[in-house]
Amino acid sequence: MATCPDCGKRYRNDVRVCEVDGVPLLPDEVVAHLDDDLKPGDEVGDYAVDAKIGGGAFGVVYSATHLLIGKRAAIKVLASR
Repeated sequence: MATCPDCGKRYRNDVRVCEVDGVPLLPDEVVAHLDDDLKPGDEVGDYAVDAKIGGGAFGVVYSATHLLIGKRAAIKVLASR
């Protein structure tokens, strides 16, 4: 099954876009983890998560390090709803 990350409506796997709001659908196994916190060592693009810095109504902020050049950065993950 596939799910719309905005409205939560579920579809067959052959459907690609939500008929309600036009958002691309995600596989159920991805949607199930949208609200999971990242853990130290998790990779986001070219960055490795170091620690959770804080969070609020709009999302969570993590400190991270670029895997190739070692530059430190902050990553903000927006809340899914």
